[in-house]
This record gives sequence, structure tokens and C-alpha cells, in this order.
Amino acid sequence: MVAKRDGGLTVLDWVWSDARQERAIFEIGERGMLHRYYGAVATCVGVRRTEEGGYTPPVVRFPGSPAPGVRWSSTARSDAWTEHMTGEILRRERVRVPAGEFDTYVARMRVTFSDGQSGEFEATMWYAPALGVFVKERAHTDVQASGADFVSDYTIELAEYPR
Repeated sequence: MVAKRDGGLTVLDWVWSDARQERAIFEIGERGMLHRYYGAVATCVGVRRTEEGGYTPPVVRFPGSPAPGVRWSSTARSDAWTEHMTGEILRRERVRVPAGEFDTYVARMRVTFSDGQSGEFEATMWYAPALGVFVKERAHTDVQASGADFVSDYTIELAEYPR
């Protein structure tokens, strides 16, 4: 995962493989880390598919006043589904990733999908307030969309962040 700033926005890019890339754009402010845009490109069995859109309202991925025990929820509609998210900050922790070592808040997040997709996404995420981004994510996805099942377990870490 690579993070960069573009004006008042934070852009996160994931390169999973030559066959799959993703992008998310966030606004960081008093309300927290707000997910505004998503985009993905995937090639499967020789077929390339792209998907992109925004959230209405933007999804609160991390609250603006973090502390262990804080809980939050957010519901938003994308161009292709509705997303219901709950989160809880579990603890503070110092974590080392390829981009460096950071003081983080560890949060657990659960997202359920409806209206175009079904299933859920669960993740433990390490949020570095000094950067305004997640620097590590360990997740499980079990989503059904467009007649296909998408099931995966993964861990990603921040590899680059401009200083």
C-alpha cells in the first residue's frame, strides 16, 4: 500500500498483483477519516473489469476523536451498494511496517453490504494519527456480487508515505 497527499485529500493505492489494483480517496478532518471515493481494476480469466464511484455521505472509517473504547457507525450508499459499518478502537500500539515505525490506534471494523452486494468485511486496522492513514490492515472478506463470491484473508502494510 502506498499513501500520498493531493491537496486536502489522502490517496491510498494498493497493488495486489498485475491483475488487481485498488484506490481509495479520503478526506481527513475534524470528523475523522472520511472515505469519499473507491476504484478497482481486476483481471480474471482474461477479462478486465473496472469499478469506481463515491459514497453518499462519505463513510467515517476512523473517528476524529480517537481513544480506546470509542465506538462509531456509518451507513452510506455507493454507486453499486449500501454499506453499514461499525467500528471500535481497541488499544494504542506501536507498530513497524515497511514505511517505518508508528504510534497507532488499533481498531476493529465490520462492514455489511446490501442493495447490489451481500456479505461482509471484517478487519483489524492500525491507524497512525501522525499520518492520518491506516498503516496496517488484517482483514477477511466474504462478499457476493455480480453472481460471484469474493472470499479472501489478507494483511497489507504501508510501504511508502511521502515525508
